[in-house]
Amino acid sequence: MRGDHDRSAPTSLALTVDDGTALKVCAVTFTPTSATTTLGALLDAAQTSAAPTGCVTETTPGTGDGTITSVNGKTNNGSSTWQSSPDGTPAAAASRGTVINAGDTIALRYGG
Repeated sequence: MRGDHDRSAPTSLALTVDDGTALKVCAVTFTPTSATTTLGALLDAAQTSAAPTGCVTETTPGTGDGTITSVNGKTNNGSSTWQSSPDGTPAAAASRGTVINAGDTIALRYGG
């Protein structure tokens, strides 16, 4: 699917958001402009087009490719930080610039 994805049709990616107290599982629908996107673009789309709604209500930073320091009001604190894992890769510091492939499942987790 990654190589021949129809870039003009809306697609959905699976996103889990685990803030350490609650796990939200949602589908994020958007229209890709290529076979890849970024975690930042996915989170931006999640704020308006996730099902169920409320999966992602805000992120800091809200633009650019920097490290994500807050999601849904839960802010990095000491060794507890937001980490992402696209398609089962090892968890790493969540960055808006992280590349997401069409068809990936993305885990966003808060912890140490």
